[in-house]
Amino acid sequence: MLRPSGRKGGVIYTASLAVLAWSAEDMLSCLTRAAARGMTVRALDADLTIGADARAADLHKAAQAFAAARERRREIERGRTGGSISGKKRSDAARAKAEAIKLKWADERFRTVDLLKEAGITYNTAKLYLG
Repeated sequence: MLRPSGRKGGVIYTASLAVLAWSAEDMLSCLTRAAARGMTVRALDADLTIGADARAADLHKAAQAFAAARERRREIERGRTGGSISGKKRSDAARAKAEAIKLKWADERFRTVDLLKEAGITYNTAKLYLG
């Protein structure tokens, strides 16, 4: 939307200022280029409108909204990393549980129905796949 063109005015809608740019300097550059074309930038997450005639206070609010959005984005990324570690722990636990059930499977003292229940498999599903 900020590429050179003859179009003037209008509104640029963005979900977040953090989506608009990678750094605060880049974000301010985008706002400057939009203002030069007479455009208004509307950040929906912060309910913020930065027009071509924006004052210093408006730009300060934009910088704060950008920083807050970047921090939320970092928290999401940290959550993803933490999730993969938790996922590994879960998969290790599931593998250990499967090994324990496999050992019990060979022992005739355990009923098939009880082992399937422990594994979280319905009898119908086992019958469908195992015959």
